[in-house]
This record gives sequence, structure tokens and C-alpha cells, in this order.
Amino acid sequence: MLDDLVAAAHALRLNRSFPDVDRFASHLRLAWSTTPTPAVDSGLPPARAWSRVRAEAHTAAERLQDLSRFDPGALPPAEAAELLARRAHLDALTTASLLPARQVEVQLRRREGDRAHYLVVVDRQDLATGLAARYTLLLADRPGPRIPDGELALAAHQSFADRLELLGTQDAALAFAALAAEGLEVHEVTRGAIGPAVCGSAGPQLLPLGRPALSASLERASRDLERVRVDDPLPDAITLPADGAGFGLVAARKWAVAHPDRPAVLSWFRDRGLRALVYGYAPTHPDPTP
Repeated sequence: MLDDLVAAAHALRLNRSFPDVDRFASHLRLAWSTTPTPAVDSGLPPARAWSRVRAEAHTAAERLQDLSRFDPGALPPAEAAELLARRAHLDALTTASLLPARQVEVQLRRREGDRAHYLVVVDRQDLATGLAARYTLLLADRPGPRIPDGELALAAHQSFADRLELLGTQDAALAFAALAAEGLEVHEVTRGAIGPAVCGSAGPQLLPLGRPALSASLERASRDLERVRVDDPLPDAITLPADGAGFGLVAARKWAVAHPDRPAVLSWFRDRGLRALVYGYAPTHPDPTP
């Protein structure tokens, strides 16, 4: 199942509006090795497994050095095998590229009078579910103090960064409203999230599947949009803007399923009037395995 999920992640053809797919796949493999039983609500490793991997990575090099003092050849076979497996796990952690718990990048776009306009990219992992999300924000705020010559002329005001702390699990419409309530001038919020996975009894009983599947949702809340258009069979996953909110919303979800499942999944969407993209991946085994 793990190899199928990794194959599905790559099959989704994620662009820069989503978290980095290689980081997602690397983190997924390590989280699965920690907890190989998926969470019922997502079909992915539970949140504590993702967090544990990130915590272990901080001390992996030191712990690997400590274990190098032991000679596997001097140990009973079972203990030697356990030691070698532990070394391999720690070695993988020392070089792994993991999803950040929270990462913020701010770029100054332009200044107009007393307002500075920024492009902000926030990568977050939802601690409740382990799902990965990227927010791409177009915002304006008071400029911060000058920084040294040779650098950008303006930095983000400290309160600007503080207000970004509230971004956690909100979808695009909620994030838009929350940031605006904090006093920021919000023009657009795009949120790309990976998940959930579904397979048999793991995850929502939604699609006619024999193998794991992975979905990726993309939501764009923007003042440039005048209406709401949602093409997502998971309606609870999308918050709609209130009347008079001042921005519109478009949202869609695409899927990666095993090639043998794709015809039935496409038919399922057609029967419900949905136009979701459905990509196929090659399953790692001819028959599904738990």
C-alpha cells in the first residue's frame, strides 16, 4: 500500500501551488515505517507519525554515531538485525528531505505609498490529520523598517509575520476572512492540499476502488473572482464565502487512482456531473494488499 501511495502522489502532477511532492513522498515513507497502520479518516499515517519523524530527524546524526560503537557481529542474530535496521532508519533520517511543520517565505512585490505588497508562501502540515498544505497569499500591509543596503529596501513588518501564525488548518475562504480580520489587505489566497487517501475500509467509502488513491484539492479565494464554483465530491472539505464577503472562490479536487480502477472512477464522477481530473498510476502488485 505504501508504494501505491507514493506512486499516486507522483501521478497527481502537482504544481508549485502544492507542497513539494518529493518531500511529501520521503516523509510519507518514514512516517509509514514508524506507524504502518493508516488513520481511518485519511488513509495516511496518523499525525503523530509525521511529527515523530520530524523530531527524530533532529537527533538522528548524534544517535547514529552512538550506535556505531556497537559491532553487529558480536551480537546474537536477532539483536544484530535490530541494530542494523535501526542504523538504516537513522541513516535515512539524516539525509531525508521532510515536510516542514511550518515554513514562511515572504517576497516584496512593490510599494505604493504607505502600503507594501507581498507574495507570501506558507507551507504547513495539519497537526490534526497530517495532511500537507501550501498557502500562496497576495497581501498588503504597512512596510517594516529598512534593512541593510544591497538587500531589499523593505522588510515585512513584524506584526505582519505574527498575523500569519494563525494559518493552520483553514481552507482558502476561511484563511482569507481570518487574515482580513487581522487587518491585512488581502487580495488572494490559494491553498493546495494533498489528501486524503482511500482504499477499502481505510478512509471515506467514496469511490469504487480496489487500490489506494490520493487526492489533491486546490482552492483560490480572490477579489478578482465574482462567483463561487466548486467541483469537489467532498463538500465538507470546502468553506464557501459568505454573502457580501467581497471575494469569489473556485475549488476543485483531482485524483490519482490505480489504472485498473480509473474507468469505474471516471464513470462515478460522470454520473454525478463532476469534472474532476483522474490520473492513473501503475500498482506495485497485481492484487491489493493491506
